[in-house]
Amino acid sequence: MIKHSRKFIALFLCLSMVLGLTSCFGGDGDSGSSGSGSSTNANGTASSGAMGRYVESEEYLPEEILQVVSMAQLSDGSLRVLGDLGGQSIGPYGIYSSTDGGASWTPVDYPWLNELTGCEIYTAALTADGAYLSHSENYLMGEEMPADSAEAEAETAEGTEETAAEVQADAEAETEAEADVAAEVAADEPAQGAEDNGGAINVPYTVVYGDASGMTEIDLDYLPEGDGAMTTKLYTAVNGDLISVGMTAQIRQIDANSLKEKANYQGATAIGITPGVATYDNTLAINSADTINLYDLESGNQTGEISTIGGTQADYMTNKVSTVSIPPDGSAYFYANESGIYRVPMGTTVSERLVDGGLSSLGIQTLNFTNVFSVGNDEYLTLARTQELTYRLFRYTYNPDIPTEPSQALNVYSLYENKTIRQAISGYQIQHPDVRVNYQVGLPEGSAVTAADAMRTLSTELLAGKGPDVIVMDDMDVDGYIQKNILQDISDVVSGTDTLSNITNTFNKDGSLYAIPARFYIPMLLGDGIDNVKNLSDFTSWLDNQYTADIGIRSEELVERFYRAFSNRWF
Repeated sequence: MIKHSRKFIALFLCLSMVLGLTSCFGGDGDSGSSGSGSSTNANGTASSGAMGRYVESEEYLPEEILQVVSMAQLSDGSLRVLGDLGGQSIGPYGIYSSTDGGASWTPVDYPWLNELTGCEIYTAALTADGAYLSHSENYLMGEEMPADSAEAEAETAEGTEETAAEVQADAEAETEAEADVAAEVAADEPAQGAEDNGGAINVPYTVVYGDASGMTEIDLDYLPEGDGAMTTKLYTAVNGDLISVGMTAQIRQIDANSLKEKANYQGATAIGITPGVATYDNTLAINSADTINLYDLESGNQTGEISTIGGTQADYMTNKVSTVSIPPDGSAYFYANESGIYRVPMGTTVSERLVDGGLSSLGIQTLNFTNVFSVGNDEYLTLARTQELTYRLFRYTYNPDIPTEPSQALNVYSLYENKTIRQAISGYQIQHPDVRVNYQVGLPEGSAVTAADAMRTLSTELLAGKGPDVIVMDDMDVDGYIQKNILQDISDVVSGTDTLSNITNTFNKDGSLYAIPARFYIPMLLGDGIDNVKNLSDFTSWLDNQYTADIGIRSEELVERFYRAFSNRWF
């Protein structure tokens, strides 16, 4: 029997279409709150009189910056950003400053940055006078490569008329020479700080400080290097000390004068999450896991801790940051995650949610928010990295004239947790701030509830008229729901949209449309005689005649691959 999954969605082509479907939204879900003094009605909407909410808008970084290396707020409240202007993580680089909370940017002239063109800057700690930077150098098996080597090689190739055979022979000779160097390095001590881990040589990196007088290399041999230990973040404390964060969540405090390690802290290790660091006066704040730990910068002793609300969701590939920041006036701690932006007044441990993540881009799973800055009265900026390694800057401004809680509620249900649905919800709510979308998962991860129990509960709610407005019907009996007259005709929603009718009409019954496939596959056949493949019999015959040797693909695998698209014709 062929195992397959059918991903269908009821009442869900996209949330913007669904909103036009319902004139009155109901639901029992807890919609949360983004401000103080608000209360909610039974349908999850705000009661009358509760006004005021932070509204999101998008700002723009300097157009010259294609990738952000680091962004920081200085003691005078100004912002400074170091960016890659080439978009390839090897420069050229530029630093820009903003004194109006990110509304405009002015380049800051640091000529020494030109020396790092061609090298990757991993991280930087920006100061008023310059920057500490951790960067790679051009190494060839432990030996430094001249900066102009690439140009020299290009000129040599351009100025000669070698034959293809000669070029190939030279390349093979160079490869053999490199292999000899690699063997020598492997046999001896790892060169220039490089480490040998099972035969894999880790490229070393260098920490430098650059200011108006130029760039100076800093000898920090005790900083960890190599796979799993490389320094990923650098910060400067108010007292001038350098704070480094490693991939193993080890945090080191380095004396600004002696450049010797003053203290060592261990943040909570979590897959795909880097601890966040902030300093003010004599306090070091480290946000990792679900706690912000506070330390004394002079003694290194812990002085307190703050439990955070929400959490940063990550996996092996995300490399997200547990943000924490302290504004120049030292009035509070700020942190952000998928559930929102929070403020903890200095001297307390109580978190106040300022921005509701469910009503903003904070809830978008594919955005990694790395910084949060207080840039004025009731105004905040957040920096986010996308999966495409581009960066976006969001502004949150308090508006006292809009309802604290959206006036309408839309309830969405799926049997399994679905990141795509969460992203669609976040994007939809940004465009429709008057709608609160409540997302319910029937089988949360780690739950003891069975699929049968979850669907039985859902059916009971639907029959009682209390169920969700939108159902994502993965592994659910769409035809059965149609026969029970539970699903609504959504023909009007799809009418006039730019869709493929043969896809959207999959569940068209007697002129009424009850569900729409959310995604579909377009398989391809490549080879001779494809025009003759019209049915399953032709398909199997084609397979028999197409291949005369074992290509490592079983016919069963091909049948399973094409099942989603053609099973209705086969049967």
